Amino acid sequence: MTELTINPRGITHIWPHSTPINPDAQPFSDEREADVWDDLRDMTFKKPCSIAVVTHTTLQNDRDSFLTQLKKDDFVFNRVKFLASREVELQIHRPCTEASSFQGLRSAEEEFKEGPNGWEEVPDTSTPIVIPARPEWVETCKESVPFNLGEKLDADEVVKQYRNHNICALVLWHPDGSEHLKYLSKVTAACPDLPIYIFHWDYRADKWGVEREGGAANWQTRFHTKTEALTIPESVDVVVRGLCNVGSVSMWGALPKHGKSYLFLSIIKALLSGKPWLDHFEVSKSKRVVYLVPEVGLRGVMKRLRKLRMVDYLYDHASNLNGCLFVQTLSSRDKLKLDDAVLLHAVQGADVFVDPLIRYIEGEENNASDQRILSNKLLALISAEARSVWCAHHSPKAFKDVTDITTQNVLRGTGEFAAFPDIIFGVLKTNDETSRLYIKCTDARDDDEYLGDFEVEMRPWIDQIGDMKLVVSPGEGTPLREQRGSSKSGRKNDPDRQAKIDFAKTFDGSLQDKADALNKQFGSKHSKSTVSGWVKEFDQEVTP
Repeated sequence: MTELTINPRGITHIWPHSTPINPDAQPFSDEREADVWDDLRDMTFKKPCSIAVVTHTTLQNDRDSFLTQLKKDDFVFNRVKFLASREVELQIHRPCTEASSFQGLRSAEEEFKEGPNGWEEVPDTSTPIVIPARPEWVETCKESVPFNLGEKLDADEVVKQYRNHNICALVLWHPDGSEHLKYLSKVTAACPDLPIYIFHWDYRADKWGVEREGGAANWQTRFHTKTEALTIPESVDVVVRGLCNVGSVSMWGALPKHGKSYLFLSIIKALLSGKPWLDHFEVSKSKRVVYLVPEVGLRGVMKRLRKLRMVDYLYDHASNLNGCLFVQTLSSRDKLKLDDAVLLHAVQGADVFVDPLIRYIEGEENNASDQRILSNKLLALISAEARSVWCAHHSPKAFKDVTDITTQNVLRGTGEFAAFPDIIFGVLKTNDETSRLYIKCTDARDDDEYLGDFEVEMRPWIDQIGDMKLVVSPGEGTPLREQRGSSKSGRKNDPDRQAKIDFAKTFDGSLQDKADALNKQFGSKHSKSTVSGWVKEFDQEVTP
């Protein structure tokens, strides 16, 4: 038995070898078709999974012709798997018909008789056969569709089987035309290490034997082409405008217990509903959201979901097949790693939220090599066709005292955490009573759309409307540096102070009435004496 000599990457094209057609043809590479058959036979011995074969027809003859080649030598029959055709239900629209009639067929003896003048035609006196008129209708029928890479569904099945380690090679046996290879690029992109063999019917005068895509002789195929580049639209597809685009990794840094989880759930709610986040940020509705919460149990997550009125979004195989929210918590029995084949399949087309990121590190937080492994796993989620990836990460302890949020001070650990995301946000709680969050974009890769700082509040809105509330729109508030720089030592600056003074001076009633109404309006707990001081301060400012 020969050793496996094939390159595990790329596509091998096998053209029919026909020297009489082109006697001057030269081999494209040192391989021959016979070598490929040797490789395939050896795979059935040395690989624990199967060779998947696509015959592009439902004919048994096509399967037999492939097996005949393998049967020339020993092989393990049960390591060859033919990917089966599937039945699809078609609906054919039939137009309406008018009523018609015709005479039934008669024999020659019935049509003619012999008379004195020879053979004479006999008139047809039978009752005509009437076909009544029919209105338009839809006819339903089933048709068997052969497995082929011209269908996205079949391409997805190949990717799934490879990621589940069910197949180790793919053979495309005599595809009729390019339409059968429409989604071949999807398979090669998702499974770069899957050997693919395409056996062609037709001979091409410029090649014979074996041509391997991606080999040294075809180095140009490893680079993007102009045609491929021009298929990319100039406009960017947004997930949440200003926060994350399709194919991007978004990183959010904040201190523990500073509202990251509720912030993520609020964004998830908007993605699942398709409604603008906080009635301000445009969103593109999500096909599916995968929410990974490895440090909180199901009970804690359910408490948050109930507060935001999101329980109905949870998937359930028995009662809610339309649910698009898939959650993994500390309570999950089968925990998923970021490079788990099951997760890589689940994230296709989904928005993925990781909260917090540090629970998935295998190594040291301050070790750049360990962080690079983690970042590669996150980027692999995008390669697995996740629509977007959102990561929550902890900030260092000193972050609570900063007067400005920057990429350098918002993320704990090595610089690798700031190197791989496409966009980075810092989140800082500025008011404990209302859980007011100051949010700033510190860095964005190739993003021409500027998003100014903005502020959101959790209380009392989370109980009243089941969501957070945008209290300062992007770019319209007081910068954090000014808020903290103008505050007195030992006292937290209140960004709503002037609004509260204006409310108190315009509200009719006693000081206690003013304080009660003000606290209800702003969700605060100010005393009557505090409100009295504000009113007196205002009166002194306006007295000439």
